[in-house]
Parts: sequence; C-alpha cells; structure tokens
Amino acid sequence: MVRRKKLILLLLITVAIILFLVGYMLISDNKTKQTDTFTLSAQQFSELIEIYYNDTTKKAVLNYESLQDGNKVIIIDTIDYIQYMEHLDATNIEFKVNTSASAGGHISSVTFDFAGDITENYKINDKVKITFTIKHVTFSYNNWTYDCEVYLDGWDQDKYIENNFFQILPQSCITHSNQ
Repeated sequence: MVRRKKLILLLLITVAIILFLVGYMLISDNKTKQTDTFTLSAQQFSELIEIYYNDTTKKAVLNYESLQDGNKVIIIDTIDYIQYMEHLDATNIEFKVNTSASAGGHISSVTFDFAGDITENYKINDKVKITFTIKHVTFSYNNWTYDCEVYLDGWDQDKYIENNFFQILPQSCITHSNQ
C-alpha cells in the first residue's frame, strides 16, 4: 500500500513537472515573436511598392506587398546618385530601377534619405547595405487619412509630415557591402 502511494505521488510529481515545462515553453513562444528578414535589391524592393490615392475618400495608402509590421528589410545595391540636401540636413541616395516592373510603372528610382552629410563616406558606384524595419502607421493630415508602411528606424510622424512625407533614416542604417 505504501509502495502504491509512493508510485502515485511520483507519477503526480512527474505530470506536474511536464505541465510546468509545457506551459513555460508556450509562454516563451508567445513572448519571442519571430520577425522575417528580406534581403532585396533596389529593383526587387521597388516591385513591392503599392501606392493608392482616392480623392473622393481622401485616403492615401503606401504599402509594401509581402512585407508586414516588424519585418526586417536589407537592401543591397549600388548607388546611382547621391546628394547632400542642406535644407533637410540629410543625404539622398538613389538607385535606378526598371520602370515597367515597379509600382505599376510609376517609379524610376528608389531613394533613401539619411541624417546628415554622408557624401564623404559614400559615392556613386559604391555597393551599400541598407537595413531597416517596417512599421505600419495610420494618421490624418489636411483632411486626408494616410495608411502607410514606413521605416521604424528613426520614425517621427511630425518630421515625416514636415519633410513632405520623406523619412530620414539614421546613418546607422547604411553600411558598405561586400556581398
């Protein structure tokens, strides 16, 4: 009889430990959300751009097909144009793309703006790696509703509007690439 009680007690302790471990693993899985990473050329990135404007509903949409809030994007490509814009204290970097394949034929280049003057470090024909995270935002401005996917890195809604809907990325988002 004592032996049977010990066996049942041991079985209950084992079941309790298993339930504790399974519960811990479920909680841990919920806390560590995995984010997808997309490595693309500027051309591939341009093909994901979706832009819609509706003058009747006063709604503008800028999204990236296949990308979601929290996705990490890495653009690896060669600089086609670079210029420091003193009025914004930002450097504009441009990558030429095939117009017919990008955003319904409306885009001839993909551009990124970076804080400060980085023209001493980066030149035309430099191969660079630009890394950022997608953030989904919705806001209103001048009676319009904007539903956009922007860059989490350096996001500032007031600056975004002030800069005519151009987002300035921190310099930490760009590096030289040897890929």
